[in-house]
Amino acid sequence: MAAKQDIRKQISAMRKACTDAWVDAASRQITKAITGHPLFVQADTILAYMDYRHEVVTKYLIEEAWREKKRVAVPKCSGKTMTFYRIDTFDDVAEGFYGIREPRTGEIVDDEHALMLMPGVAFDRNCNRVGYGGGFYDRYLENRPGIIRMALAFDFQILDEVPYGPFDIRPSLIVTEKEILIESRTTV
Repeated sequence: MAAKQDIRKQISAMRKACTDAWVDAASRQITKAITGHPLFVQADTILAYMDYRHEVVTKYLIEEAWREKKRVAVPKCSGKTMTFYRIDTFDDVAEGFYGIREPRTGEIVDDEHALMLMPGVAFDRNCNRVGYGGGFYDRYLENRPGIIRMALAFDFQILDEVPYGPFDIRPSLIVTEKEILIESRTTV
C-alpha cells in the first residue's frame, strides 16, 4: 500500500492534468447526484468546503442550497482549529489560509445535524479517506458524531486501498461522477 504522501503527490498530479472543462462537467454530475439525494434534500444546514486546485467544484451545490433556503457555512482555519461561518453570497469569502477562499467573518455555525460536504485527496471503497495532512476535518468531527459526512471526489480519486489511522474519520458516503459509495456501518 502506498504511503499517504505518495498518494497525495499522485492524485495532485492527476487533478492538475484535468482540464477546467472536465472538472466543471464532472462537478456538475456530482452536484446533480448530491442535490437529488435524500440527505441533501432533508438537510437544513450544509457545511461545504471552498474548492481549490481542481477539487470537485462546490459552487453549484452552494448555489442550489441557497435556492432551497438552506443555511450554508464554509470553513475558516486558524492555527489548528477549523470553524464554519455562514455565508449568504460568494462576496462573503476572500482568499485565506493556503490561498483557499474563506469566510471573511460572520455567524459561527455549529449544527450537530448538518450535512458536511467534505474534500479529500483519495478514498477507498470502504470510505477510508486520505486528507491533505492537516487533520482539520478529523479534529472538527471528533466531538460532532451527529454530522452526516458526504465526501466529494472524482472517480480517479477512489483507490483500491488507502492507509488510515485510528483518528481518521471516514465519510458516511462518497459521491463521484460515476457512483455513490456508502460506508459499511452507515444506513442511508
